[in-house]
Amino acid sequence: MARKMYETPETLKKERDIADILEKSWKCKLHKMHFKLSVDFALCDSVIKAWVEIKTRTISSTHSDKYMIGLHKIKSCRELARETSLPFYLVVKFTDGIYYYKDNMENHELKIGGRVVTQRDAQDIEPCYYIDMKLFKKLKG
Repeated sequence: MARKMYETPETLKKERDIADILEKSWKCKLHKMHFKLSVDFALCDSVIKAWVEIKTRTISSTHSDKYMIGLHKIKSCRELARETSLPFYLVVKFTDGIYYYKDNMENHELKIGGRVVTQRDAQDIEPCYYIDMKLFKKLKG
């Protein structure tokens, strides 16, 4: 049985708002990708230059020294990056700004984690990478 889609018009609007900010800051266009591609956007000028996954969090960037993200998400985005020889960026909007991380295929701490407090279904608990926040850069502007 297929898993329920949790994207809502509200989450898609938040994602698009962040994409609009990135377009101005990075002087590019972000084109929304189909959910089957497992990445949110293609970063383009006249051609695709990179892949971008956007997340929003209701905590500050200093809440933890690690950022948790599902292994499956990183695995899918890395596979796409390898297949196309294009970089993959993880962009996270925290309460204190927008931060981005260019994935370099490095190994991160791997543990069982996920959405615990607001768990929606059993698949919310999964293997997760814990990426050191020192690897993220704050978006200027």
